Amino acid sequence: KSDIGIARYVHYMDVAGIHIAPQILIPFGRLDAGKDISILGKANGIGDIILANTFFLYHDANSKSTFGITPYLYLPTGQYSKNNALNIGENRVKLALQGAYTTQLIDRVNWDIAGDFTLYGKNEDVAGDGSLKQDIGFQVQTNLRYRLTDMTDLRAGISYSDAGDTELNGMTTKATQQSKFWIGTGI
Repeated sequence: KSDIGIARYVHYMDVAGIHIAPQILIPFGRLDAGKDISILGKANGIGDIILANTFFLYHDANSKSTFGITPYLYLPTGQYSKNNALNIGENRVKLALQGAYTTQLIDRVNWDIAGDFTLYGKNEDVAGDGSLKQDIGFQVQTNLRYRLTDMTDLRAGISYSDAGDTELNGMTTKATQQSKFWIGTGI
């Protein structure tokens, strides 16, 4: 069972003619294996702090189109112990780079497309005194939104992700690959 939240501070501003949005994200929460796997234990606390900044490189008010690039730097600040099966933090640096484009196709209908990749640092403090290495991960996703009001929309989308193969103490595990489809609403 996981209960995870993120405290997020964002400040929009213009620097050298480019609209940017520097951000600090602080994940927090708890994990509880419970029931049949209760031997894995529990974890709670603060996760790895994330520093990000969106650079809005293109914005056309007439077509209501925007393109932005956001680097995310994950710092190994979260609760972590190699002796625990569950951890809120990962004990490694990560760098993700995401590009996203959104546009209004027709009145009330918007389309979004985004792609990102993640570079993973090593965790040199894993159980068994070994290390964890991970190949580059990536994700692509697209989303169609129909605005019911200025504040509410209906949406549907698809995504595909490949988390990157991992090597733990010399043993390689194939990447988790996932395809998703969603239908929902946003406020």
